[in-house]
Amino acid sequence: MLYIHAGHLRSGSASECGVNGIVRNLVSRGVVVVIIQYRLGTLGFFTTMDEEFPPNLGMLDQVEAIKFVHKHINKFGGDPKQLTLFGESAGAASISAHTYSPMTKELFHKAILQSGSIYLSLDGVFGMSRNSHAIAKSVCNIDLPTKGKLNKTTQRLTKKCFVVKIICQCLSESFIKTTSFCSKLKKCMMEADATKFLLFERASFSYFLSQKNCQHQDELISQVISLTVDP
Repeated sequence: MLYIHAGHLRSGSASECGVNGIVRNLVSRGVVVVIIQYRLGTLGFFTTMDEEFPPNLGMLDQVEAIKFVHKHINKFGGDPKQLTLFGESAGAASISAHTYSPMTKELFHKAILQSGSIYLSLDGVFGMSRNSHAIAKSVCNIDLPTKGKLNKTTQRLTKKCFVVKIICQCLSESFIKTTSFCSKLKKCMMEADATKFLLFERASFSYFLSQKNCQHQDELISQVISLTVDP
C-alpha cells in the first residue's frame, strides 16, 4: 500500500503518518507500507507552462514514486500486481488524478480515496498555475506578459529569485534553529520573505472550493490528464 499525504498540496509530509498508528496496524497484518513525499506549494506547482518552469512538478514527483515502488516493491516482500494507493484530502485528490493519468493508471491495482477527489480538491494545482504570473510579479518584481511565453532572460531571473527567496525561506523555517550554515546563507535565509506568495496560495485554494457550478469538472479532468502526460 502506498500512502499520499494530505495538506492542500501545500503542506504535510510522510512523517504525519505515524509508525504507531496506521503503519503499525497494516504491517502487523502482513502489508508492506510505503509513504511518499512530493514537492508542494509554489515549489511544486508554480509554472510558466514551458521547460523552464514546467507544470505540475509535484504530481510528477508522485508519478516517479509510483513507478519506483511498482518496479522495486517485490524486493521488499510486496506484490507489484496488488499495489494499492491510499490517501486523504489532497492525497485522495492526487490518487483520483492518477486513476485518469496514462502515466500511472496501469501501475496500481486498487485506490482508496479518503475525503477527496479530482472534482473538488485540485485548485492547489490550477490556482497556482493561474496565479504564477501574479506571484512572480509580487515576489520577484517581474512583470510577466499575460500571453505567450517568457523570454529566456526573464525566465532565468524568475528562477534565480525563487531559488534565493522561496527555497531559502522554506529552509529557514525548518532548519535554521538546528543546522549550522555559513553566515551569508544564514543571512539570506533570515531575510527571505515568503509572505506575499503564501497569500496568493491561500486565495487560490479557496477558488474552486467555492464554485457550485459543475461545469468546471470536465475542465479539471482534462487539465489533469494534459498536465500529467508529458513530464
